[in-house]
Amino acid sequence: MNIAICDDEENIRIYIRKLIQKQEPFCKITEFSSGKELLEFQDETNAEEIDILFLDISMGDEDGMTVAKQLRSQMESKKEAVWGSLPLLIFVTGYPEYMQEAFSVNAFQYIVKPIQESNFEQVFAQTIREYQYLMAKKKMNISMTHHALCASALTSIRRHESLI
Repeated sequence: MNIAICDDEENIRIYIRKLIQKQEPFCKITEFSSGKELLEFQDETNAEEIDILFLDISMGDEDGMTVAKQLRSQMESKKEAVWGSLPLLIFVTGYPEYMQEAFSVNAFQYIVKPIQESNFEQVFAQTIREYQYLMAKKKMNISMTHHALCASALTSIRRHESLI
């Protein structure tokens, strides 16, 4: 599981990392100090690489809402579903008034600063369950596609054999 934390406050990134590692000690965590840094990373690598994204709203260069809109727009341009897809987006912010707008970018959850450890644990546990569900669904779709391709190939072989 690949998790990204994007917050301009280093102490918040460190705290979120600590809380994540308490529940999921073997996941990969990448930190970004700005929305620009996150977007550049996404441009350089496969966007599916981040499974869960903790994103601050109020950052110096670009606010998190704008960053989230750009990430979701990239998915739409690839003709990928946005709802129920990765990365699962969790806003972590000191501004509860943005909660309604978070739905416009299909945020999975919203944590208000200061972060309460018990609240974080619940939100993260729910996020992990959703991630596991999405991965199981993805594997099942791949398996079904594989079976369909094998069945189609077998049918073609049988047709070809009947012509011989």
